[in-house]
Order: sequence, then structure tokens, then C-alpha cells
Amino acid sequence: MVYSYGEIIPVISISSTGRWIICRVGFESLLSGRNMSDDMQQGGNMEAAPRVSIIILNWNGWKDTIECLESVYQITYPNYDVIVVDNGSENDSLDQIRNYCRGNTPVQSDFVKYQISNKPIQIIECESKDNESILSYINTSQFSPSKKRLILVKNEKNEGFTEGNNIAMRFAMKYMDPAYVLLLNNDTVVDRNFLTELITVGES
Repeated sequence: MVYSYGEIIPVISISSTGRWIICRVGFESLLSGRNMSDDMQQGGNMEAAPRVSIIILNWNGWKDTIECLESVYQITYPNYDVIVVDNGSENDSLDQIRNYCRGNTPVQSDFVKYQISNKPIQIIECESKDNESILSYINTSQFSPSKKRLILVKNEKNEGFTEGNNIAMRFAMKYMDPAYVLLLNNDTVVDRNFLTELITVGES
């Protein structure tokens, strides 16, 4: 469970082992009487679909991270934000993630086919302790099938796995107002329909 300003929001955690946990607490269905999975498969409805913040933690692992991102940006679910937290990487992870978003670093993967058509991906960068200046920009910049964005939160040092994710969750709850938070290991490659199916279960 994640507590924020007196509220409880559902958290989904997915690891590279394929295990996932969904916690549905204090959250009423926004799609009562509708088959959400069918809606999402047919192109999606941002207004109907609960907003999901997808959090990916990176520390020196940019190759895994961009492979994970490539699979995420091909999912069918229409209403999500991607937040990558760089946990004080000591290599060129930040530059490599930027290059990927510009379309300059094709992903080599046995599990997902690289697509140049969804590049460039818009990058919004902020320091973990100084992000007030991007609030209005985030609120006026919306996801759509033709416009992708990545929020890159940069930690000054390695805060560890738990606090690194906590920083991103606090950021998401303060600025993104998600119905769900998804913690996704950076060495995970997801199926195109995975989030639609997870949220369908969470809303049932």
C-alpha cells in the first residue's frame, strides 16, 4: 500500500521473474458495467481508462532500461505516464537514455522489435529535489498515440532500490494524480496488452 495525503492508491509491482502483485484498496471502478479490456484493444479511451504512472528505476543499466522502455512505448493501454528515475548512475546512462528518446540508439532485443515510428520521445528532466518548475508543463502535456513523453528524475546519488522507487512514487502522486502506480524492473520486457489486462483485473 502507498499512502499519500491521507489517501491509499493501488500499486502494481512487476519483476523480471514475471511475478506481479496488484493492491486494490479504497478505489472504486471508473468503468462500471463496461468491458474495459475490449475498449482498450479497440484503440483505447483516455478519458475512460484509469491513469497509470509507470516507474522504472535505472542505475548504470541503460541497455536494459531502453529495452524495457521500447516495450512500454508499444503497449495498447492509452492513459499512462512513464517516469524513469536515474539513481545516480556512474556511467553514461543519462546520455544513452536521451539518445534513445531522440531515436539515435536503436534497441537490440530478442523480445521486442524496435520501432522508429514512435520517436522522438519527449523528455522532461528534473532533479529529484527541485521539480516545482515543471509542474505546469507536465499538466499541459498529454499523452496521445502520436505524442510520447518520458519524465526523467535525476537523483544526485544512489538512493537504493526502495528509496529510489519511493522518490518516483511521491513525484507521481504529487504531480500526475494516478489511479494506479506500476513499479517495473528495468530488465523487464512487457507484452503489448499487459497493462490493459492488469487494469481490467484491478477494476473487476
